[in-house]
Amino acid sequence: HKHHPDLTERFTEETLNHFGVGFSMYGDLDGRITFPIDSPDGDIISISGRMPEYEKLGVPKYFIIGDTKTKSTLWNYSRISKELGYVIVVEGFKSVMALYQYGYPNSVAAISASLGKEQKDLLLRLGLPIIVICDNDKVGEMFGQSVYNQCSRYLDVSVINLSEITNEKKASVDDLDNFEWEILEEKILNEMYKR
Repeated sequence: HKHHPDLTERFTEETLNHFGVGFSMYGDLDGRITFPIDSPDGDIISISGRMPEYEKLGVPKYFIIGDTKTKSTLWNYSRISKELGYVIVVEGFKSVMALYQYGYPNSVAAISASLGKEQKDLLLRLGLPIIVICDNDKVGEMFGQSVYNQCSRYLDVSVINLSEITNEKKASVDDLDNFEWEILEEKILNEMYKR
């Protein structure tokens, strides 16, 4: 795997290899950071390519090749362990990777800012208490509300808003500094031990 500096500054080699994340230097995903997307049973169904500096280049941030029905899976779902007794739900790949690196492997990404029906069904099938971590923007808060509205009738759902932790607009878990992470971890542990 070749890795992009955007990732190596933030993530360890072990984390990048665990998720099979790389950097494409040819084909449809040329110049993009690649995230393999797993089906609920663990098969790779598509690859999402994220373009660094996409605004400057005037290209879409993400480009997906393969079976692009991302709403039928949750990223990292196939690795969830019911024994851990919780699942953390976030919007994006890098938040899941950051949580894994911080010692919270039981997290999944909706790969967008809303939860589809099939994704909701996957969460209900796990039957685990859900902790949603919302990015620090309006979209993030709507995402948290969407997960809460769809799942709280069936499962224990708690919502943590990053707006309570960081002033950085649009920040997600992978943007937090060590001090902010400690605050988030305290909130995660509070939710886990409330149960």
